[in-house]
Amino acid sequence: MRSIVLIVSLLGGLPGGALSAQDAVEVAVLSDDNWSEFVPAGKEVDAIVGDVVLRNRHVTAVIAQPTAIRHANMTVRDIGGCLIDLTTRAQPSDQLHCFYPGRREYAFRSWRVHSEHAPHDVIEVAPELHVQGPRCSVIVQAEGTADLPQVMVEYILGVHDRALTIVTAFTNTTDAAQSVVIADDLRLDGGKEDQFRTSNGSGRMFAWADRFWRQAYLVDSPEAELQFNSDSRTAKLTYLQGDGGKYVLAPGASHSIARHLACGASLLDAEAAVAVDHGSAATPVTLAVRDAAGKPLTNAVLEITRDGQYAGTLVTAGRAEATANMLAGQYRVDVQFNGVSLGVQDVTVQPVEQQQVSLLTNKFRPGSVDAAITDGDGKPVACKVEFKPQGDAPLPSFGPETADFSVKNLRYAPDGVFTQSLHPGVYDVTISHGPEYDAAFTTVTVKPGETARLTATLPRVVDSHGWISSDFHSHASPSGDNTASQLGRVVNLLCEHIEFAPCTEHNRITTYQEHIDR
Repeated sequence: MRSIVLIVSLLGGLPGGALSAQDAVEVAVLSDDNWSEFVPAGKEVDAIVGDVVLRNRHVTAVIAQPTAIRHANMTVRDIGGCLIDLTTRAQPSDQLHCFYPGRREYAFRSWRVHSEHAPHDVIEVAPELHVQGPRCSVIVQAEGTADLPQVMVEYILGVHDRALTIVTAFTNTTDAAQSVVIADDLRLDGGKEDQFRTSNGSGRMFAWADRFWRQAYLVDSPEAELQFNSDSRTAKLTYLQGDGGKYVLAPGASHSIARHLACGASLLDAEAAVAVDHGSAATPVTLAVRDAAGKPLTNAVLEITRDGQYAGTLVTAGRAEATANMLAGQYRVDVQFNGVSLGVQDVTVQPVEQQQVSLLTNKFRPGSVDAAITDGDGKPVACKVEFKPQGDAPLPSFGPETADFSVKNLRYAPDGVFTQSLHPGVYDVTISHGPEYDAAFTTVTVKPGETARLTATLPRVVDSHGWISSDFHSHASPSGDNTASQLGRVVNLLCEHIEFAPCTEHNRITTYQEHIDR
């Protein structure tokens, strides 16, 4: 049943969109001095000092130093010369674990940089490297052997590019024919995430998108049909050139293949990035969501499909708006709130300069809970709060298991206070701060358009004088064996009253200090 009203406004004129001449592509070797300037943000950032950043005004890419001992973490290994981070500049949220060109067959051990308009076209990589130009590339190379060809991978970015171009060139350096498999693979761990990925099969594009962490990726293969096979952790891509992806190189012969890897805050944006790079137009579309009273509905999830297929996910923020670059066509928008669908609406995107769409949820108006939790002395206390609706209403879903402050139907409050929007109804609420404090069990009634007050006192009832609670096995996404937010891990430890929690990420020297300082 539809309960969404649609209002559309258009601004005429096809997009012009040319960038200024002052824009440039940058290449820099990461150091302690330039770290804060060049390293992108995101839960899955793997960059370290010595890696190379390639960026323009649209995207940031990080290529790992091509050494035999370069590993991202305990399970994402042998990444030398591979693409380990890729995210947008406007909304950075790196969720790429690793793009392995050549499917880990080749040992990349050397690299260099090419920059147009530089004093020397090809530049050896040195610690102080920082060059600019209208088009730059990072080139990594694996030497040929009796069994394997020489392989050169070039990561290319032009000043106007929205997607990274990756070209692999195979050269047979022997006196006998060599057979190569033209393939890549990816690490894109998503077992605990809210992810979409293209179903196993074949086509010219392979995509995956993280709905909650708001970053999507699209592999575009203009030169060959792709065959893709993925599970919750990896994806294998085979380019169907030659005999089903196997290509025979005669002695001294070479063969190359190019593909594009785009990223975006949603799959809509990633798809638009590829289309714009190919000369097509995209429309910036702003979708504003209002509740039954006409009030802005923030944190509404917009699940968007086209021709019955997943197209992207947007989340309203700020003024209850979400913006994406979209290709012209017919879309269906499913407006969801805390995991529950509020209704669907068809939207037509026009090939114009800008488009505004208003979605009115005329049968829904949320309420909210304003919480203030204290300890036995009346001081704010960190706590975990669980919401369970009475009756047959579904559990609210604030975020995946890997989130930070809002996980499934739980809210974590490191300072004891928070405001949470909820569907109207009566909720059983459990409030706790670890085993040494009394838990509070209460109910709260949420009415449409109103704010319910939630208060509780959690006295400390266990005398543990001389002892502290500790967790010596605490790790998150940087370890590689899970994808939990490290900030979320710290918040969880605090709210569960873990008093001593060293940062024990696998195979890393790191700290929780940046999260503690928030």
